Amino acid sequence: MLIIGDEGAVVASQFGLLLRQWRQRAGLSQEALAQRAAVGIRTVRGLETGERTDPRMGTVRSLADALELTGAERAELFASAGRDEPVAAEPARSIRCTRPWRR
Repeated sequence: MLIIGDEGAVVASQFGLLLRQWRQRAGLSQEALAQRAAVGIRTVRGLETGERTDPRMGTVRSLADALELTGAERAELFASAGRDEPVAAEPARSIRCTRPWRR
């Protein structure tokens, strides 16, 4: 969502505000975050400023991973992008018998 301020200036979306807040908390520049997330710097800049308003789910996931967001923070970032992060199925665990086999 792109918001126009009183002076006609573009104000970042909630997604962009959260992204910038967490990037700054991590002590990263836009360029460093872009490198960590394997996305273009123009993507990070555009998302933060609100020029880009519809990030792909993979982009949001990469940014969340690069910022090492907690579960609640990830959920908030995905929600602000208008998406729900799909829950990955956990790999099947093998059952290991700890008692010796008896006949």
